[in-house]
This record gives sequence, structure tokens and C-alpha cells, in this order.
Amino acid sequence: MSSTFLNKELPIILIFATGVIMIASYFVSAPEIYLDPLASNLSQAASLVAAYATILGIVTLAIIHINHVVKRTKGQWIYSIVALALALLMIVVGFIGELGTHPYFIWLYQYPLIALDTTIYSLLAFYIVSAAFRAFKVRSVEALILVVAGIFVMLMNAPVGAAIWSGFPTIGNWIMSVPNSSGFRGFIIGAAIGAIAIGLRVLLGKEKGVLGRS
Repeated sequence: MSSTFLNKELPIILIFATGVIMIASYFVSAPEIYLDPLASNLSQAASLVAAYATILGIVTLAIIHINHVVKRTKGQWIYSIVALALALLMIVVGFIGELGTHPYFIWLYQYPLIALDTTIYSLLAFYIVSAAFRAFKVRSVEALILVVAGIFVMLMNAPVGAAIWSGFPTIGNWIMSVPNSSGFRGFIIGAAIGAIAIGLRVLLGKEKGVLGRS
């Protein structure tokens, strides 16, 4: 087989065949051609590929941090040592006893890991406040509507809002239930149409990004 066929045509053929089988199994019931078992096997194969991809990601991440440690990258190699040590600790403790059920593993997960996760996510609040400050600058009618709606929603969620006026929660709930839901549904419809379009491009071999090339 030529390298062109193996590198370009065969992956597209496999993607197209797999996509058609998965879509057909969802919309068509055909026990006589064993469509459902075939789709189930493909789904399990995809789970295995995802698991191996996770392992590959862990190995790649470890190589990156090891390179930082070996090269003594300024401002980074100390953190790389900490990251490698904690990752190794979680892996070792996770394999003690029954997988993922040892008290040490549960303690490491519930206290240090979740606390660090919460800290990282809490930093997003500063970026959200900065973005909201820029978005709430009234330069147009649309920005004025956004500011007014944002004020009502914030006063709806804050206890002081109901204490100031009982109508704030009512108006805030209406904004979230009617205009916000309508806009969100439009966003979901647009995202679904985009997903269908990109899915068709992938199945037809027009989207080369999934093959690792532009």
C-alpha cells in the first residue's frame, strides 16, 4: 500500500465507516445485520482509545516536567518537581488495596486535591469581575439593557435584594426564565447546527484537523 493511502485515504475511510455505523445504529433498528452489537463494539473500542490517550497524555506531561527539572528551567523546575512528586504519590496510593478506595487516597483526593481545585476555580472570579466591568460600560442601548438586567439578577441572588424590595427576586427570576432562556436556546441551536456541520465535514473528509494536519 502507498503511503498516501495509509496516511490520507485510509483514516478518512475509517472515520466515514465508523460514523455511518454509529448514526445508523441510533436511527435504524436492524437486528438481522447485527448493527447494534457492531456499534457497541465500536463504542468500547473508542473508550479503549480514550484510555490509551489518557496514558499518553500522562507520559507526555511527565516528559515535559522532567525536561524542566533536567534543564533547571528558571521559575519552573521547582514546580515541576512538586507536580511530579504529587502525581507519583497519587498513583502509588491509588494502587494500594482496592483501586481508588484506600483511606489515604480518599483523604488526598478530598482535602488537598479538591481544595486546590477550588482555589484555582476561585481565581476565575477576578477575571469574571474584570470582564463584567468592561461589559457593563454603557456605550449603547444594548449595553444599558445588559447593565439593568445584570443588576436585577445580582439583586435577585443577593439577600440584600429582597430586603430592599420584594420585587427584585420576581423580576430577576423572570429575566432568567424568559429572555435568558430564549437566548440560551438560540445559542444551543446554533451550536447544534455547527456540530452537525463539522460532523458532516469530518465524515466527508473535508475537515483535516482531526487527522493532525490543516
